[in-house]
Amino acid sequence: MEFESGQFPSERGFYNERRSDENRPNALSLASLILGVVSIFSSITIYLSLCSGSIAVVLALLSRGRSESLPPQSKAGLIAGVSGIVLTAILVVITVSVLLNNPGLFDEVLKMYGPELEQQMKDLMR
Repeated sequence: MEFESGQFPSERGFYNERRSDENRPNALSLASLILGVVSIFSSITIYLSLCSGSIAVVLALLSRGRSESLPPQSKAGLIAGVSGIVLTAILVVITVSVLLNNPGLFDEVLKMYGPELEQQMKDLMR
């Protein structure tokens, strides 16, 4: 029995040696997923979380390409990126509200870390 080049027999007939583009993992989807997870775990550091979450959302949407639906990895990356951004926003709001409602707390923190911050600022100015 002769087969065409690149085809192999299977129980359901013939299948191609190469994987189709639909089944191949998309690099943008994977990058989106990784950055989304980084965004969640780095939600305490505001800038890293917001940057990685935003990039995760953009990459997830770009990975769709011309198809109508997002691949599963892209959906997970989109959800993780948005979750990281929302978690960061919630933490910022809680921190600001605690500092505004307890003016003495801000003074205590400033007393504890004030000399260290002054020294760091002097070192940066050199």
